[in-house]
Amino acid sequence: MAEPGNGWELHRTEQLRRWRELSPQQRLDWLWQAKQFAAKAAEACAARRHPPDQTTGTGKDSRK
Repeated sequence: MAEPGNGWELHRTEQLRRWRELSPQQRLDWLWQAKQFAAKAAEACAARRHPPDQTTGTGKDSRK
């Protein structure tokens, strides 16, 4: 049975074990998907910070 408080270490160990089981191509595929996810997350964050202007649709604040 796991000791209280070591859940993070168990999770890290399991993730590392799974990563090592992947082939080099699977690792590249995973990294590519992670890169695409990060790019979409960054775009969504930027869109929330700068919503499209209702008049121009540019996404920039026209009051500047």
